[in-house]
Amino acid sequence: MSPTKADPFFAETTPVVVALHGVGGARIGSHEAYLRNIVAPAVAPVEEGGLGYRAVVVNSRGCAGVPLSSPQLSGLCHTDDFRQAIHYIANMYPKAPLLGLEGEQCRLVSACALGTPWDCVKTSQSLEGTWFSRHAYSKSLGTNLRTVLSRHRDSIHSFPDTNFEQAFSTLSTLSLVTASQFDTLITIKFGGSSPPFPFPDPHAYYAYSSSYNKLDQIRIPFLAFNADDDPVASWAPQDYDDNEWVTLVVTRGGGHLGWFQSGEAEDRWVRRPVLEWLRATAEDVKVIPRNVRGIECKDGWLVENGSEHLGCREIGDGGTIQGTD
Repeated sequence: MSPTKADPFFAETTPVVVALHGVGGARIGSHEAYLRNIVAPAVAPVEEGGLGYRAVVVNSRGCAGVPLSSPQLSGLCHTDDFRQAIHYIANMYPKAPLLGLEGEQCRLVSACALGTPWDCVKTSQSLEGTWFSRHAYSKSLGTNLRTVLSRHRDSIHSFPDTNFEQAFSTLSTLSLVTASQFDTLITIKFGGSSPPFPFPDPHAYYAYSSSYNKLDQIRIPFLAFNADDDPVASWAPQDYDDNEWVTLVVTRGGGHLGWFQSGEAEDRWVRRPVLEWLRATAEDVKVIPRNVRGIECKDGWLVENGSEHLGCREIGDGGTIQGTD
């Protein structure tokens, strides 16, 4: 979290940018270059050309040093962990606009998505469909995910759920792992809580995790960027116009989370429109306040009324946040 809550130079109403890394960023999470490309200028002082905001990057379970404390990962459709993070941030900064989808109960004032794989079935077909994509992208992603999981080998062996340990042992015997193989062995079974997990096969998991059919439910200003040559998120609903809250942009070129242009490597084209969007929706656009559920502290846990099965709390001397499994 940057800057910290105790920083005296920031007002209570300073907007907070809440960012999520993608599946491919599982190894280093908040240190991913495409995240830093947006977050760094967002938190930079105004006099240095930044927005002067706070920012929080939510790392998924087991990623970027986050321990794996239970036999459960964060699959594409598992949103409970992010929801708990939002509850914690909203409780810490109750007067601050949160910039980052829960329909009328959403606590964000706006959202922006980059390189979203809107149809996960088509994304899987793109990754596995040709020899090149299978070796260049799918195996890279699958091997990356296995590497992340291998860092938690001791924790996995200590879990009472032997099915997870057995699946991990099988995964470890494979020389190279595609994204589909990883999902078949691990994600569809241990990628989230029940329901909807476990899934019978990857296709069912990909179909359920697709987000193009959730666009009608969005009730905050939402901007999404995709590139027409993205080898991963190869399809976008660019003709969608059924929700006035949603703006979808498909650029000519840009690759997957690239959008590089001449000049410095970190100076990506997409940075400017995203920062303009964040500033405009935080400072210029007046969104009608929503009657969201209250957040209370019960037995040391922060919980949202009506969702008491989800909660988080600080442990130790503070700074470490524990969520429900």
